[in-house]
Amino acid sequence: TGTSGQVLTSGGVGVAPTFQTAAGGGKVLQVKHSFFTTQSSYTTNAWNDVSGFSITFDSNLTAGSKVYVLLNVMVSTHAGACYGVASWFDVEQGGTRRGDANYGMTSANRDTDNTLGLSSATGNVLFTPSTTTTPTIQVQHKASCGHYLNRLTSSGNASSSSASSITIMEIGA
Repeated sequence: TGTSGQVLTSGGVGVAPTFQTAAGGGKVLQVKHSFFTTQSSYTTNAWNDVSGFSITFDSNLTAGSKVYVLLNVMVSTHAGACYGVASWFDVEQGGTRRGDANYGMTSANRDTDNTLGLSSATGNVLFTPSTTTTPTIQVQHKASCGHYLNRLTSSGNASSSSASSITIMEIGA
């Protein structure tokens, strides 16, 4: 007979099954979520931190665990000569960007000059952190033309604003 926490495992054809310790790993060990409501604009084509848009785990990570990040950014672009504009977003931890080297985790695009609206740019990434001591995840951005976070290009008032968000999870080894 097995004991608590064990599973019945097949040994193959012609071999009697045995009780084994259940496989570990893949469990969510910590989750943290945060909204970012600051309205801001950016006009750089190099990766930079989004000031104030970061999140830190509440406790140290378990050795060998991974970090899973879900990012949702609300973005609009400058009106005018910004046809075909792209805004890219990524996360950084321990001095290393964690998404694609060129495009980050997600992007938002504007293909016409006559549309106003917020775009939702959503992405995710799984990585091994550079430290297990309460790592901080920092959102970064770059744009081929100017863009706004959490508001329309034509307004800074609350009636046309939104919130971006980030969720981080520690996934056990």
